[in-house]
Amino acid sequence: VGLDPTARRQLLDFLKNKVKEKNLTIFYTTHVLTEAEYLCDNIAIINKGRIITIDSPNELKKRFGSEKTIKIHVSSNTEALESLLENVKDCKIEFNTGATITIHSTDSEHVLMNILKILNQNNITIDDLSAIPTNLEEIFLKIVSDSNASDNQTS
Repeated sequence: VGLDPTARRQLLDFLKNKVKEKNLTIFYTTHVLTEAEYLCDNIAIINKGRIITIDSPNELKKRFGSEKTIKIHVSSNTEALESLLENVKDCKIEFNTGATITIHSTDSEHVLMNILKILNQNNITIDDLSAIPTNLEEIFLKIVSDSNASDNQTS
C-alpha cells in the first residue's frame, strides 16, 4: 500500500519467495487483483462477508471467464462496418472511434470466423487483431454481481 512500483514488486517477490522457501500459508487481503494473481496459489472471493468461491487464478478464469474480448483494427473507418456487421449473432460489437472494433462473445471462435469472412468479402484490410484475456477484476465483478442477483431473488 502506498509503495512505488519497484518497491511494490520487491515486496511481492519477497513474500512469494518466503512462502515457497518455507512452505508457508499466508492470508493476503487486497482489492488489487493483479497482486493476488501474482502472489497467490488460491484466491477466495468474498461478498458481504461470505466466501462465494475459492480456486486458483487459472481455474477462476476457466470457470467464470467464458466471455472473450477481441479487438480488430481495420484500415477503414468503423462507420462503414456498422451496417456490414449488424447481423452478426452471439456477440456484442463496439464500434470505437477511428478504425477499431471490440467484440465480446462467449462463442468467440465462431463469431470471429464470421466477422473475418465478412471483412474479407468486403475487401477490408485487418491491420491488427488481438485477443484480450479475461482478467480477475472482471471475474470478481461478475461473481459478485451474480451473487447479489441470486441474493435479491431469494429475498
